[in-house]
Amino acid sequence: MTKRNTKQKRLISETLLGMNHPSATMVYEAVRKINPRISRATVFRVLAEAAASGTLQRLHIPGLDDRFDINTKKHFHISCRACGRVDDIEIAEPLLIQLENIDSRGYLVEYWDVDFVGLCPKCAGNHSRQMTAKSGREQEDEAQI
Repeated sequence: MTKRNTKQKRLISETLLGMNHPSATMVYEAVRKINPRISRATVFRVLAEAAASGTLQRLHIPGLDDRFDINTKKHFHISCRACGRVDDIEIAEPLLIQLENIDSRGYLVEYWDVDFVGLCPKCAGNHSRQMTAKSGREQEDEAQI
């Protein structure tokens, strides 16, 4: 049985093209601006079906709602622990994962993933400014003693 390509599915797909690793809620909010009658359940169902069929990659990132990526090729992501931004990350040389160590324990590896978490450039800049301000206050406090 072939699944229908409804107007709603097309709208969701077209909306995803202009987004950077959105959550289902982000997609729903963007789609609702175009079609206010679309339901949250429809958007979530379409995303879940696309992820299950492999036409969309579902990202499970610690501390964030699941995100979705239209790039289904194996690649890595980096997420900001402060603001939740998610980006693709380029790695010059592939990670050397010693699968024989896992295989020797009886596992047959079917899937693997690596998460990179840190601060995005904007949040890192804010963090540096906060640390500088804090350091300045501590020096003032010591001078008063």
